[in-house]
Amino acid sequence: FGWRIRASSGRSLFLRGAMAFIRRVLHLALVLGASSAADNNAMHLSPETIRKIHQKIDKDGKGKVSMSEVLSFCEETNRLIAAKGLDMILKGMDTNKDGKLSVEEALADLEQWAEEEVEGEQGHRSSAMELERRKFQVADKNGDGALDATEMVSFFHPEIDERTLQLTAEAGLKRRDLDGDGKLSLREFWGYVDEKETPSEEEEADFTKLDADDDGFINLAEWKHWESGMHHTRDAIKKLFELADDDADLHITADELLMAREPISDSDAQYHLSEWAEHYEL
Repeated sequence: FGWRIRASSGRSLFLRGAMAFIRRVLHLALVLGASSAADNNAMHLSPETIRKIHQKIDKDGKGKVSMSEVLSFCEETNRLIAAKGLDMILKGMDTNKDGKLSVEEALADLEQWAEEEVEGEQGHRSSAMELERRKFQVADKNGDGALDATEMVSFFHPEIDERTLQLTAEAGLKRRDLDGDGKLSLREFWGYVDEKETPSEEEEADFTKLDADDDGFINLAEWKHWESGMHHTRDAIKKLFELADDDADLHITADELLMAREPISDSDAQYHLSEWAEHYEL
């Protein structure tokens, strides 16, 4: 999925790009595993479901969808999925039972997460918690000092809100930017501190693909693209079109999508299709 966990200088470094995508994939895997444990073909969507997905994306009813339409649909659905289930989270964190989340309640629950995130790097702990406070302030759109279920979406899913995404992206880039030049080298991007370690070919390929201006570094805009998960989403949808756009007209019909059902099931695009089918109960 484009994310990496590895050991470096005695500690694990976790690169948070595509975290939203990973969370949704894991959630989907649990849902499918629970409902289809005996079905080895659980990830193979039925022809009827494939056609329903296409119809859902094809808002203008032209019978075919472009890549921009699919990406817009993906973004719209991500927002709906992000909002789903936050009521349960609120109930668990709302200690005074006022139906809202205060900054104290939010930080009390996130404090343990912050400790795990910095993994003993106490010098970073305060900055991590300060970031959460700033995210809370941005998410608190009406300025009443508490988050309702709607405002919680921006706080817990910064990738879908430009302002909270900006905060998390700036903090993430700054933390990895060891030489302070405002951009990330290949080694900084993947967290390689030990000079004896070298990035893999796959890591170099991911870096090159993300480096849109080909300057050999990842700037803030490129990092935001990674942090939001859009880099991985675009890759998956691009693959979808490579597999399904049989006549190369840059559009996919329902028939083309159905014809490519098998190869799609072995690609990352399948996770998006399955997620949409599960969310919209298709």
